[in-house]
Amino acid sequence: MTRHIDCLSFDYDAVSSWIVNGRTTPTSMSRGEFGEVGTERVLELLKEYNIPSTWFVPGVIVETYPRTCGMIADAAAEFSEMSN
Repeated sequence: MTRHIDCLSFDYDAVSSWIVNGRTTPTSMSRGEFGEVGTERVLELLKEYNIPSTWFVPGVIVETYPRTCGMIADAAAEFSEMSN
């Protein structure tokens, strides 16, 4: 059987793209808030199948969502905080 190698990387940016573009209505911001829920679900799935991953997270998101980003840092093979 042929062995396949994949690389999984994630960009976790919940709200900064909306803020930068001035789209701070409750509807726009709520879309970003789902990033926290989605991130937890992805982390659970990766853990279940023992899949390593790399995550890129803007600094403003690390400050805004420290609990979720801590979960990423604990679980991910590689965690990179991008400066603002």
